[in-house]
Formats: sequence, C-alpha cells, structure tokens
Amino acid sequence: MSTRASELSLREQVGVVRTGSVPAEDLATQVRRAIELREPELDAWVCLSSTIAAEARAVDRDPGSAPLAGVSAVKSREVVYDVVA
Repeated sequence: MSTRASELSLREQVGVVRTGSVPAEDLATQVRRAIELREPELDAWVCLSSTIAAEARAVDRDPGSAPLAGVSAVKSREVVYDVVA
C-alpha cells in the first residue's frame, strides 16, 4: 500500500482492517505515531487511549465485531461546544 494507512479515510480504514490487508494494531500504531509527532505543535488532543494496542489486537481477532472496528482515530478540523446554562 503506497498510502500510509493512517492517512486513509474512515471508510478505507474499516475496509483494510476487515479485509486483513492492514492489521488494526498496525493502523493504531501508525496513527499514534502521527499524533505524537504533530501534537506538540497542534495541541489538539484532549485524551489519547492508553489501551489502544490491546483494543486493536481485539479487533484483529474479530475484525467484523462493530461497524467502525479498526478505526484508530477520529479527526475533526473544528470542535464546536454548545453550552446550555
């Protein structure tokens, strides 16, 4: 695969994990490395799972276990908060 798995769309990430062409653990590792490289500059993440590798291994054992099984990170350009008083 010429494109890094961590740069795939959500749909593509699910597809490569379900077909087994990219293990969920590899995808999770790639995404975490990309986040760690950019995070000091972006300061974008509030929380990163400390159990992502174990969660990814579980997905690798049963790739069709959930509709978004294998998706390692959900990115958003903006987060909008609606505060109700």
